[in-house]
Amino acid sequence: MASDDILPEYFDARFIPHDAAVAWPDEFWILTACDPYSTGATENDAAANAQLEMRLGDLGAWQTPVRGTSPDRQHSEESFAIAGLERATVLALGREFLQNAVFHVVADRLSVVACEDGLEVPAGSFRAKIRPE
Repeated sequence: MASDDILPEYFDARFIPHDAAVAWPDEFWILTACDPYSTGATENDAAANAQLEMRLGDLGAWQTPVRGTSPDRQHSEESFAIAGLERATVLALGREFLQNAVFHVVADRLSVVACEDGLEVPAGSFRAKIRPE
């Protein structure tokens, strides 16, 4: 999947941290293993995300769970905010877990990054997109 597979819905994503008091690093990524290639196939989401969590642990990444959701909360995906990994590693994980894109945050600037070709498109303020549980 390439940059033309960055869906418009990704730019409307909101984020619900599992820990409301999390100390966000200056730079981090948000990655999920849910809904491979945004096809709607969600029956294996829990197992895939558990596998992703183990891979992140093996890689020594800082991680905290966060739920990505549509503005109306009709669609949501369990995800991980992660730090301490190189861009190439994060994009490779995105491809491994069949994702079109991942989110990248640097100093509160949110971007959507295509896993296939690395195109990074601005998506606004991360903090403005955080929602309470």
